[in-house]
Amino acid sequence: MNETTALPQPLVAVNVRYDYESFLAYWRFSMFRGPGPDWLKTGLRVVWLLLGVILFVTGVRMADLAYTAMGAILLTALAVVMIRFFWWPGVHYKRAGALYGGDLWIVFFPAFLEVVNGGRLSKSLSTYEYDAFSSVYETTGAFYLYLLNGTCFLIPKKYLRPGEPDRIKTHLRRVFGGRYRAR
Repeated sequence: MNETTALPQPLVAVNVRYDYESFLAYWRFSMFRGPGPDWLKTGLRVVWLLLGVILFVTGVRMADLAYTAMGAILLTALAVVMIRFFWWPGVHYKRAGALYGGDLWIVFFPAFLEVVNGGRLSKSLSTYEYDAFSSVYETTGAFYLYLLNGTCFLIPKKYLRPGEPDRIKTHLRRVFGGRYRAR
């Protein structure tokens, strides 16, 4: 008797394209609303800022070069961190474009998803079981699928065909349960 193994049938296959606007929305989402914006880090930055200001002002008022220097160093380091927020999205967008090279497909199967190069000789770049994802978010403009290592797959809705967002939403809710969040 011949047994044949049926290959799993894809539920949804989406062509993932990025533009700077979608990437910037993802960047802001990750910074402020993503998988638990790290309020501890935000709190430490506020303490850092206050400490820098206090040291700098105290040093100037007391004419103490050590306090002034420590305050200036803390404020300069914080300024670099804050500038990074506005400058780094462009750098990461360029890296992501070079990494994915344009034509990329995310194919959803019942038990896993596959990332496929959409070129002429398409080949699977990687396969991920759904347990490899920490959380999935849906916003008005995109789906964000976060792996346990912090990597995120961005699926902008504006490039999806009619009906695809609803099919993806239904599948993601079923698969991820409590790890799926609409924001």
